[in-house]
Amino acid sequence: MARPAKFNPDVHISKARELMAQGATRAALAEAFGIGERTLYEWIERYPQLAQAVKEGSDVADGVVVSALYKSACGFTGPDGKYYPPSQTAQIYWLKNRQPDKWRDKREHSTEIKLTELSEEEIEKRLVELLREAEGWHPERPSSDLNEGDRRP
Repeated sequence: MARPAKFNPDVHISKARELMAQGATRAALAEAFGIGERTLYEWIERYPQLAQAVKEGSDVADGVVVSALYKSACGFTGPDGKYYPPSQTAQIYWLKNRQPDKWRDKREHSTEIKLTELSEEEIEKRLVELLREAEGWHPERPSSDLNEGDRRP
């Protein structure tokens, strides 16, 4: 197996920033340097200036994509003079990621009950409601009708 290239700050830092700004992945960056991904991660860990260059380059590429997604979501006139209407897919993607509490598909509902704030009667009533929702349980159903694994206290 060939010995990996040595880190050269004069070459690798600027090249990392440039390639990452063009959208390169870390795997592609490692390939461009002629090293394995493990070596690249070791370099990033060992040389803070390389880590910073990778981050700065990635931020540039991410900014370009964010700008394009925003334009796609809002609609724009392209360099060809043609109007491109807003993309509902881009709008949905943008909102789900920027405001997940308002726009995610799955809403989380809490079934937490603060028993200390309820009277004994309210607690009993709520327990019966919850048990009815679970697999057709009914308080008037004799326990002898239940299978051994279905018994409730």
